[in-house]
Amino acid sequence: MKVKITNKKDKTDAYSLNLSKAFGVRRMGDALIVYYSGSDAMFSFPSIQYKFEEIEMSADGKAYYTERSIEEIAELFLYD
Repeated sequence: MKVKITNKKDKTDAYSLNLSKAFGVRRMGDALIVYYSGSDAMFSFPSIQYKFEEIEMSADGKAYYTERSIEEIAELFLYD
């Protein structure tokens, strides 16, 4: 599962994370926490500061974005 994370105040500040490579994803308070294998650091994205969208690629190569909450992303990570 790929997720686009965009800063709400600066739309040019955006990240694309491939969560299928992540070791763990969880909700901590009002933030999305992502852990990657081989890194001692955790990546924290507070929902007050960031907008989250799931990225889906179609067969013709177009990207489609679906806005998701932190809870939805964490749950989708478990079953993806």
